[in-house]
Amino acid sequence: MTADLLTLDGIGQRAASFRFALLDKQNSLLAPSIDVEAGSAPSISNNINRTVKRSMSNFKLPPSVTADVNTLTMRVQPWMRFQDGTEYPCGVFLFGDAVRQLVLSGSVQLADVGEAWWTTATMLDQTVTVNQGSRGINFYGPGASIYDAFVQQLDAANIYERYIDVTDAVFSDWVVWKPNTSRLKVINDLAAMAGFYSLYFDNAGVAQLRKVPAMEAVEPDFVYAAGLNVYADTITESDDLLGAYNDYVVINTGFTGPPIWGEWKVPAAAPHSFDERGFYVVKEIDQQGVTSSSQARVAAKAAGQADYSAYRWANFSTAINPLHDTFNIVEWRGDKWREQGWDFVCREGAPHKHELRRVWSDDIADLIEEEA
Repeated sequence: MTADLLTLDGIGQRAASFRFALLDKQNSLLAPSIDVEAGSAPSISNNINRTVKRSMSNFKLPPSVTADVNTLTMRVQPWMRFQDGTEYPCGVFLFGDAVRQLVLSGSVQLADVGEAWWTTATMLDQTVTVNQGSRGINFYGPGASIYDAFVQQLDAANIYERYIDVTDAVFSDWVVWKPNTSRLKVINDLAAMAGFYSLYFDNAGVAQLRKVPAMEAVEPDFVYAAGLNVYADTITESDDLLGAYNDYVVINTGFTGPPIWGEWKVPAAAPHSFDERGFYVVKEIDQQGVTSSSQARVAAKAAGQADYSAYRWANFSTAINPLHDTFNIVEWRGDKWREQGWDFVCREGAPHKHELRRVWSDDIADLIEEEA
């Protein structure tokens, strides 16, 4: 029944609510639920192109809660609860901009209090804790493991709840980041070298470093179709006719020996491919640290299949589904798309808005050539 409630498959009505748990700076539970201002509903958004990908806005706390919440050290975890009792987390957020408004007695029945403060906050996910200066120079030498570098950087950021895909990628030459470069940039540079997505925190608040999957083999996380589980009057599609890249080239300009570079071309079946358009639109990526041309090709393909500047976009709304996370692959009208971003207001019945980018898979000839 839970799956049907998430997609409204065969169900005309459902009941759901949101609660907001209060956590400490180690993400340990302080309170399972705190009150938010009656009549208000926070909005959650997630976009893979942002440095800090997930945010929550319009989060309002009444005076009874404001007095007990330390906005410097405490965190909030929204949960969506369905009528069958199942619950799903929607991220872990730190207070960003917090505005406190003084309300004097007499204006809102505060005769026994005298004065009180309401808090309205914009909140950011845990990526903001990593997007800080790294307190010195970061460097790795030839042959050093990129996986070990991931572990070292996350340890230094005190991020211990994490998942890292295994990789055998290593550095080809010395790689150095200047003092006070943000640790998030260092980690995301490492991710690009190894063909990974940039760092993100999932719905449960766990750090994720994952390889960009081979789109020709990956199964979609979600399946949507017009007339089935999508609000019909919300569907739009658009094309980037001139600006969409169809050729991705990764070059290691810092290498001291022969040049290291790799290329990934958008598959010929794509409408904006070289084969279809007759000219290249090249995105060149200077990526220090790649070891070989094969590693550079992996990085180029990862960049191409994670690029937000895809040729075809789709937008639509659905019922809220809290299983949507970050870098999801969505089947839309029979094709594979990458979810660029989503947002919803934390209120049952509000639309869950999705923005997709079309992803094209390599054909068999491309795969044989790549493996050779």
